[in-house]
Amino acid sequence: MTFSRSPKHLYFYQKFGFMPRFLTAICAKSVSQKQQQLQSIRYSQISPEQQKEYLLASQELTNNIYPGLDLQSEILAVANQRLGDTLFLWENGNLEGFAICHYGAYTEAGSDTCYIKFGAVNSGKKETERFGKLLNECENFSNIMGMSKLVVGVNTSRQQAYIQILNMGFKIETLGVAMHNPNEPGYNRPDIYIIDDYR
Repeated sequence: MTFSRSPKHLYFYQKFGFMPRFLTAICAKSVSQKQQQLQSIRYSQISPEQQKEYLLASQELTNNIYPGLDLQSEILAVANQRLGDTLFLWENGNLEGFAICHYGAYTEAGSDTCYIKFGAVNSGKKETERFGKLLNECENFSNIMGMSKLVVGVNTSRQQAYIQILNMGFKIETLGVAMHNPNEPGYNRPDIYIIDDYR
């Protein structure tokens, strides 16, 4: 991802075979002060045996969206470096979605902010409902951790996710552009409910 309004940056990446795809919106909202109990399970609060199961479940979920997509190392990095936590939503024994969150100073989020580094929900029926639930869980988690701002990134080619984020009260703070090599959409498709921004 680079600056969408900078010809120099676009030209630089194109020299290495990267081509600009759709815009990526970095969006934010103020966190509601109405605190509720989390329905998701925090990675930091489960046993090592469960953590292994949850990692494999996350890999299965993302691999079903796009073969080879695997966030296990990112989940471990956030846990090991104490940058935040990962929230897992389960329903009837199935992983419905998860979100890797940074929060606070000395993380990619920054002071008083929770930043969803990556989030995804299961493909299939009720994606919109699951996605909304995951975003609400992240907002509630932000409140519990004492953060006042929630930040997400979403590629605008994931049209349904992008519109839902805006409808939930997020405002665009800045725009970047995703650079791809090879010049293919990857998982940036209208029906994909993923949060990330390549930063």
